[in-house]
Amino acid sequence: MTRFVDSVYLRGAGLSQQLIESLTSADLGGSMTSINQLTLTFTDPGWKLLGSGIFSINTSVDVEDFAMEIASITTGNDVDVENVTLKCRSRIIRKLKNRRGTRVLKNAS
Repeated sequence: MTRFVDSVYLRGAGLSQQLIESLTSADLGGSMTSINQLTLTFTDPGWKLLGSGIFSINTSVDVEDFAMEIASITTGNDVDVENVTLKCRSRIIRKLKNRRGTRVLKNAS
């Protein structure tokens, strides 16, 4: 997992040692040529990471040559330990969805 962690950049910088040690899972979703979603889960006892403000919606997260940003932040408990899950999506897709607005009909034929 260390090699993958070294290719993840949060706000343009590599993950800190604290984040690397807190990382419990990382899932990539996509195809052979692109990554559509990155899910990172961190243990966060006492919600210290969440409270630090390091994670916020639209924060840039880059994986190698793929530009992404945090699309959602969820919290939970795993065996009495708090955790934070970040879902990151392609920056281009997020921009298109934000531009789409509320007037677009979904699944219209």
